[in-house]
Amino acid sequence: MRPFPMTIASPTTILTRTITAQHLVHPEKANQVFIIEIDTIDDYGQEVTRSALVTKCSALYSRDSDPQDVIVVEFAHPRIEKRTYNPDDEIVLHEFTYEHLEEMDLSQMSG
Repeated sequence: MRPFPMTIASPTTILTRTITAQHLVHPEKANQVFIIEIDTIDDYGQEVTRSALVTKCSALYSRDSDPQDVIVVEFAHPRIEKRTYNPDDEIVLHEFTYEHLEEMDLSQMSG
């Protein structure tokens, strides 16, 4: 039996990179936890960049719209509306990583 409190693996590092919106729907991103920068807000007189946790990314195609291909991003925050991006729009992505677990797994495999 596992003692309490149980520890649940949590991310220990964040990798930040600029990508195009089309990379958000790449299959390798399907099981990753990440946030993206969405806007700039005033926080008590200081301008800050706001980022939001992404819950779903979809690639949509419509013959009738311009552009025909769009990327739709939905967020965990209930008051942040989903956003639509052109595939080539640049987005700053913050990807949570589990480097400590990966290093542990590698050391266990080699030992």
